[in-house]
Amino acid sequence: MTHNGCVWRALPAGFPPWPRFYDFFRTWEDSGVTKKRHDAVRDQVRRSWVAATGRTPHGSC
Repeated sequence: MTHNGCVWRALPAGFPPWPRFYDFFRTWEDSGVTKKRHDAVRDQVRRSWVAATGRTPHGSC
């Protein structure tokens, strides 16, 4: 069976204990940090793609 999303109890050994890491994640998620980071990375990838291909990106919607 395959898991979807993050399996908090299966984090790599170098991470803090999963409840502590999850608390960080919830704080970031609730304050909008994860969305802002995701949007920034997506925008950077799109700019790189445009620079490499010379094409304008089109959204899927």
